[in-house]
Amino acid sequence: MEHVSDFLTYALGTIAFCTAIGLVVTFSNQVLKSSRDTKELVTSQSNVVSTAYDGSNDESIMSKEQVIEYFLSGLEYTTSVDGIVFSTDEFNSANFNYGIISNDNYERTIKRKANGSIDSVEFRSVRPR
Repeated sequence: MEHVSDFLTYALGTIAFCTAIGLVVTFSNQVLKSSRDTKELVTSQSNVVSTAYDGSNDESIMSKEQVIEYFLSGLEYTTSVDGIVFSTDEFNSANFNYGIISNDNYERTIKRKANGSIDSVEFRSVRPR
């Protein structure tokens, strides 16, 4: 009888342990999926919110690839990356050092003139949320 009791205790302990492991794995997978979904949402949105000129800016989060694509297409406006300014008249996309675009995500800020036209574009590296 004592052996049966020990066996049942061992079996119940094993079931409880396996259940706990299963719950931990399930929870971890859900957290990882949620994290990936959030990162994808943040890095894939490139909507620009238009504002009237009042010192406010148009902002969006862009991926490294989107920023490189922006420079490859040629500059229409004076543009800066983390404080390094590039003028349209001296910019050459073929000779541009794309190595300066090294972070994964950038906040794009579009500065506007009083008449609403674009004055310049700034990219500032940011950490994903």
